[in-house]
Amino acid sequence: MFLCFAMIIASVDLTGQGIHGRTWINTDHQTMAFDGDTARFKNQGREELFHYNVVGDRLDLTGTPDRVLSFRIESSDDSLTLREWVEPSTSDLKASKNGDAVMLRQSLKLKDYKALRFANASSLTKAYDDFESIRFRSDACMGTCPVLDITITKKREVTFKADAYARHLGEYSAELDKSQMRQICELVRQGDLIGLKSRLKTPLDFPTYTLTIDYGSEVSSYSGYSFYAPLNELVKQFLDFDTTLKLKKLE
Repeated sequence: MFLCFAMIIASVDLTGQGIHGRTWINTDHQTMAFDGDTARFKNQGREELFHYNVVGDRLDLTGTPDRVLSFRIESSDDSLTLREWVEPSTSDLKASKNGDAVMLRQSLKLKDYKALRFANASSLTKAYDDFESIRFRSDACMGTCPVLDITITKKREVTFKADAYARHLGEYSAELDKSQMRQICELVRQGDLIGLKSRLKTPLDFPTYTLTIDYGSEVSSYSGYSFYAPLNELVKQFLDFDTTLKLKKLE
């Protein structure tokens, strides 16, 4: 009896330690992070905060106002799965894929999901940032979204092409200074995650952004109307090139 009880306690501790202090991310660029006694769920720039408690394979999340969301939790070093908790009287768990009804429902909350599957972000991060080039494209929307096609090479050379709604229309060249290049390299190092590609469909009146990072032997590509931090910060850097760089008109 004592041995059985000890094994249960160990299981509780290991489950809690396994998720604590990590950021978990899924293919819809939603993240869950557990820090101290707070769980943070981020979905397309919106954040929900919860007090969390793990008991065995059950994760209880208490939000504001006081409402408890309960999930059955399965975790390992590299994966985290949350399934809606169903009381023993109804033993079958409901399940749905990540991202159900994401399109045009940006207010989607954690309570709307029956199942979520995450990967440990740190296990997906590349160990290097020695890229050959980065290409950024911004497509049109129904309003005044800039239509841009920008490439940076490892030599800090920039080619800038703007087709609409930009201060500089046409094709230009520029050069990043060393501090700008260091900042971009750091954002790439932090944000480029192996195998994580957006499955989001673009809602009406939003531009689509595409980042393509060429490492020579492999290429990473991300497309969507929003990414996860710090790739969102990288997108902002590219969008600001129209005003922050000394652009030279190409003949």
